Amino acid sequence: MLHWLKRDSVRLATVACCAASLLRAQRVRQTSAETLPIRHTVEEAEREGADYPRGATPAHRQTLFAGSPVGTAERKCVPGPTPELAVSEIRSGDFVIGGQIGGWRTATAGRQSKIWWVPYHNPFEHATKLLVRGARLGAASDTVRFTQPDWAWPSGGLKTDSFFPSGVTLPTTGMWLLIATAGDDWGCFILRAT
Repeated sequence: MLHWLKRDSVRLATVACCAASLLRAQRVRQTSAETLPIRHTVEEAEREGADYPRGATPAHRQTLFAGSPVGTAERKCVPGPTPELAVSEIRSGDFVIGGQIGGWRTATAGRQSKIWWVPYHNPFEHATKLLVRGARLGAASDTVRFTQPDWAWPSGGLKTDSFFPSGVTLPTTGMWLLIATAGDDWGCFILRAT
């Protein structure tokens, strides 16, 4: 019986050690993500997307990823809607976004614009925070960076369909290249601020 207790103690210690290592790795990854540089061109952003780590397939797939939003599952920069193409959500890589993203509902320069960000790995089960880095295309000095640690879920919906709400302020008018990351999820969007 003593041998059995020793073996279980070793297993428990091994599990505790592995869990602590995983949490340290997640903290290091999140901290290093916060220091990622702002990309100024689509080419730079897409190179980053190709090299950015990928997570395992989540146990609970976000509902919005089951549909077919405009955009692509590839890690490419996706332009936001135009007045001629008014859609409510767009996809780039591991993110679907919606809100004031284009069409007749564009972001307003210098004012908070409501944009919601749905990562492939829901923040309810995958503790992380949203980091968005942006640059106005053609103007290297106009940049923005913000984080959102708080997540929400749809009213009457499931927590496994959680998302990051945000009030994004793009300081000047023009086309903005926005890169979103949350854990191993990555997406890139080109949105207009008017």
